[in-house]
Amino acid sequence: LLYILLVGATPFASLLPQLISHYVNEGISSTAAATAMSILALGGMGGKVVFGILGEKITAKNAMIVSFVGLSFALLLAANPSIPGIIWFCSPLWGLCMGAFGTLTNMIVQDYFGLKSFASIMGVAGYGTAISFGIGPILSGLSFDYLDSYRPMFYGTIAVMAIGIFALKAMGTPEKNYMSGE
Repeated sequence: LLYILLVGATPFASLLPQLISHYVNEGISSTAAATAMSILALGGMGGKVVFGILGEKITAKNAMIVSFVGLSFALLLAANPSIPGIIWFCSPLWGLCMGAFGTLTNMIVQDYFGLKSFASIMGVAGYGTAISFGIGPILSGLSFDYLDSYRPMFYGTIAVMAIGIFALKAMGTPEKNYMSGE
């Protein structure tokens, strides 16, 4: 669970703060880059609702897998924004899938552990996000300083997300259905 939180927070911590700089560095106008960021934010708000509903239909774990796959695809497209019009597709997809993270994290903890120790579990699990926010921006900065590009960080984040998908699949199913009271 700690790793899942690290994975989910990595795009937010490592790439989002550098997104406008990345787009401008890749030849996108600053106006278009800022607009794409705004669209990403709107997608994030929608992702909380869409993936919350999806998590109730197909389980939070499976919805998180869908979210990680979609986010990986969006990051792959955003890594090379010079393809005409690609930012208008990848930005809302990125936002939609990244917005799912907070909602689905809470649902996964409830599915696997119930509410009895929810606050304690989320407190400990929060270290995964702390690691992402502590290391991610530094790695992004080093990527740009030494390679003149944020692309390696995009590709590294996609690799981390792929491992996260396998980690989610390895979680199995909850032993008890806490949500139904069984």
